Amino acid sequence: MRGQLSVFAYLGHVRPAEERQAGTGSADSFDELARMAVDEPWDRFSPAERGSLAVLKHYVTWTFEQSLVTDSVVPSSDSQTCIFNTRLVTPQHEDIYGLFRPNRQADRQDWYLAGWRGAGALQLDAYTELPQATAYSQDPHAYVFDWDLPVTFVARQFTLTVSSLFPAALREIPLGLELALEGAVNRAIDIAKRNPGTAVPAWQPGKAELQLLLPLYLANPATPDAALVISRGNMAYRSTAIVSLADAYKAARLVTRPTAHWLNPPM
Repeated sequence: MRGQLSVFAYLGHVRPAEERQAGTGSADSFDELARMAVDEPWDRFSPAERGSLAVLKHYVTWTFEQSLVTDSVVPSSDSQTCIFNTRLVTPQHEDIYGLFRPNRQADRQDWYLAGWRGAGALQLDAYTELPQATAYSQDPHAYVFDWDLPVTFVARQFTLTVSSLFPAALREIPLGLELALEGAVNRAIDIAKRNPGTAVPAWQPGKAELQLLLPLYLANPATPDAALVISRGNMAYRSTAIVSLADAYKAARLVTRPTAHWLNPPM
């Protein structure tokens, strides 16, 4: 597991993805969380990872990291437990918290993950105030596309690094992919101007930056091939990357469960 979660706490048995997909091996804390939370398609866009809970593990790792940054990992007054808000809820709309206990084993992390608890659990009675769900920006405008700002994009900067995401026919035509990308980006901007909800907020942990995702349609006008990542500046949005739909969904899910139709096709 990447990130500070595995540095902060011993996670115990983590079931290999292969076993989870095959339905073998013993369940782990991520299986427990998936069962406890409102049901979600945690492996959307990743047929090879289907059943692995890869998106959920990515989500928990970086939600905990943001909780650390915002001082939202809170110990109890007697230091016998420590909790953070996962930003997930039960089907009864109770917030779900990650619960840690002191690790008594030598040469281990100071805490171990004891599981997940709904807001009404007895183990949380030690807290006079439970930590709130963390936010990635206090500026509400950061989550919404501003159609008055231009979007800068230079196709040549992306064609070599992202060509594998697009149809082979475009890669075989001189300047085919470059011209197709320019057209796809212009179309994405037009779509977002007509419907700002098309732009999906996403979190980039490496840059600690809230960004927006726009769909890129090249082969099929009804199904996007990839997503354009844009970052807001003072005078314009800057195009920073083109990512697969699987990576787009992972980044978007850190902020909220995406509702835009292009990131929620029928399973």
